[in-house]
Amino acid sequence: MKLVCIPAYNEEKTIGEIVEKSLQYADKVIVCNDGSTDKTVERAKEKGAVIINHKKNAGYGAAIITLFEEARNQNAEKEFIDGIQWLISNGIIKVVET
Repeated sequence: MKLVCIPAYNEEKTIGEIVEKSLQYADKVIVCNDGSTDKTVERAKEKGAVIINHKKNAGYGAAIITLFEEARNQNAEKEFIDGIQWLISNGIIKVVET
């Protein structure tokens, strides 16, 4: 399974598009909501992401650790963490099978 894993904190304006475009390249998108107080969760879910919630903002590092643990638990074949979503959504890189 190919996963795109995205840490997010108050990203309601961009997360929906990022999830939607990421799903073109992955079987599943997992968003670690790091205590957002806006509509990040709702926007990500609307576009098909699976959500992992931190009750409060634990920081970027904690979100990345959570995502790596989840990817490992799901036996991910390939995983992409963080910055990749911006590059994909802006057409700068493409993910291809090798």
